[in-house]
This record gives sequence, C-alpha cells and structure tokens, in this order.
Amino acid sequence: MASRMTAERYGRMTAGLRSRPGAVRCLRVADAAVRVVFYVAFAALLALFFLRSRWVTGACVAVTLAVGFAVLSDVRARVDAPRPYEALAIEPLLDARHAGTSFPSRHVFSCMAIATCWSAMSVPVCAVLVALGVAEAAVRVVGGVHFPRDVVVGALCGVATGALALVAAIPLRAVVGVG
Repeated sequence: MASRMTAERYGRMTAGLRSRPGAVRCLRVADAAVRVVFYVAFAALLALFFLRSRWVTGACVAVTLAVGFAVLSDVRARVDAPRPYEALAIEPLLDARHAGTSFPSRHVFSCMAIATCWSAMSVPVCAVLVALGVAEAAVRVVGGVHFPRDVVVGALCGVATGALALVAAIPLRAVVGVG
C-alpha cells in the first residue's frame, strides 16, 4: 500500500537488482514478454472458441473484456492515483510513461481476465496464465510503476470480469442455441 511503501523500503527491495544491470534488463524483458504471451493467449483463446463453434462464448468474452478494460481505464483516469515513482520520489526500474493512473493496474487486470477466460477451454493453461499474471503483478511492483494495492485490485477486477464474461455467455448460448 502507498502508506506502507517507502522510498527506503523500495530501495532495499530493489538493491540487488540495481547492482546488476543484467538483472534490470531481465526484469524489463520479463515485463514485455508477459505482455506478448497474453496477447497471443487472448488471440488463441478467441480462435479456439470460434474453431470449436463456440462463437457466442468467444464473442461474449471479447466484448466483456473490452468493456471491462474501458470501464477500468475510466475509473483509473478518474482516480488518477500517483505512481510509486511520483509519490515516493524513486527511480523506477521499468519505463514510466504515464504519470498518475496507477490504480488499478490494467496490465494485471488484462492478465487475470484472460487467464480466467481460459478456464472455459483448458484449466492447465488457465493455471499457467494465472502464475504468469502473478509474476507480472510482482514485476510491476518491483519495477516501481505500481503499488501492491494497484495490482491486487487489478487482479480481482480481472478475475471478476473474466468470470462475468463466461457466465454471461450461458444464457446467450441458450437463446441462440449454439456456441
């Protein structure tokens, strides 16, 4: 939380990484790689829904996640919470492009929403994606661009949105009679 995170605590938490430039590069690569994995995972999930004639579920997932992302973005803009590097005057390890808009984390929201939706297709893939989402949450905090509360709320909103997408598809499938 913002009140528990201090510049000194963050400095101690990241001292080992900062002393090894290669470690900082690995953190940045991990952040970017997880994003790519989730882009691919989302595209693959939608493709599988459509290839398996579950197009109603696929459409419901796509629309619900898009609307959820838009709503989360609006809430985030309205809250306009400072990022750790603004509130604590620290040097973040990740590229910091947008001041404010720290709460909640859209990266973690997206990871967990996509992972949750994968539960309808493959529980093992869902589990791997949840683990990657948790790793992304840690990277965003250690990277100095989110507070722990930002990633926790982003994760909870993502799981809720993913579950809503799957549940909302049930009556739609009954009405349409397929997919």
